[in-house]
Amino acid sequence: MLGPLMNSPEQTVKVEVLPKQGAASGFVLIISKTDAQFDEVRARVTLTAIAQRKKWEGVLAREKNNSARSILFSQEVLLTDRDLELDLGTLRAYDFTGSVMKMTHEVLVELVDSGESLTLPVALPIPGKDRFGMARALIYPYDDMDLLRNFQALSSKAKLKIGMIQLGLLSASVFLFVVGAGMMDSSKDGPGSPEVVFFWMALWITPLVFMVRQFWGSLKNYASVKRKNPFQVIRKGGTYELRSLLKGQVDLDLSGATIKVVCCNMERYKYLEYRHNAPDRWVRGYEPFNGHTVYEAKIKDMPAGADIDKYLPHDLVDFSIMFEKLYPQLMIGSYGITVYWEIQIIHPELRDLEIPVFGRGKDYVYEDFIGLEPDAEAA
Repeated sequence: MLGPLMNSPEQTVKVEVLPKQGAASGFVLIISKTDAQFDEVRARVTLTAIAQRKKWEGVLAREKNNSARSILFSQEVLLTDRDLELDLGTLRAYDFTGSVMKMTHEVLVELVDSGESLTLPVALPIPGKDRFGMARALIYPYDDMDLLRNFQALSSKAKLKIGMIQLGLLSASVFLFVVGAGMMDSSKDGPGSPEVVFFWMALWITPLVFMVRQFWGSLKNYASVKRKNPFQVIRKGGTYELRSLLKGQVDLDLSGATIKVVCCNMERYKYLEYRHNAPDRWVRGYEPFNGHTVYEAKIKDMPAGADIDKYLPHDLVDFSIMFEKLYPQLMIGSYGITVYWEIQIIHPELRDLEIPVFGRGKDYVYEDFIGLEPDAEAA
């Protein structure tokens, strides 16, 4: 039995996960007895993956949203004096420690008859991967632009739309300023109380914030470009013509602009957003890392009014570096690692265009990133 050594499980049972011998993929779980505390006993062995924000490591049950768990394997076995080897099959799992979150694994051994249990950590490293490559500067490059030139280059229709929205938001701000001033004068707490002043400022400043955001976003309206096939599956070894990735029209001459394809991993997680006058809420967050350039070239000729796919270079985009350098996509609930890539059109005088391609559950085959042939079900 396990009882006398429940506080020192590493002295009773040793568990490890190893690659399966003689197989291209797959893992085995080995349970070794390190003393004579049990003979033949029935037990349930469970391998669990755990993903959580590093900030909450060691904080138990503060909120169910702080982490996520997934059972990878569970089986009832007979523990004897001999080492037990369990075939886990192909595991789509790995250990990871990033800037925001981490993924670990543990084995739970539960004795069926006595109800005693041991929880032991196990390592599941992934070979050939590392958290290198600048990502944030690659995914969010510095946008060198001419604000006046960019606005002047927009169509009359786009300028009119921007002007109407800006005028409406400015009117709303002025109206809320006047209303808020009246509320301050009539407040029972007095016009100078911090709560009243804060509320008044937030009331009329909010439309101004939306004015800036709307104007900044509208500067990209010189092109309507998107993925030609957003559900296209990118596979290792595949050949993808640049022209097959984009479609849409440009209103301005983009000759001389740079077109890039970049990729990175994203740490995905949830965090609690504290709000002043509303209930707190859990929000999805992400942190890019491990960024790489897949493709880069100059656009030699793209006149105003052009269909972008007819003027792009006849180049093939080689995604090999994405599969060689990035971690496989692996999500456990709202936590984990995703694959991200985007197409960028960078112009020296205009706002840069980014066409994002977020990872989806079936977009990428796990084995493509670790150099193995996928199972038939995965493909």
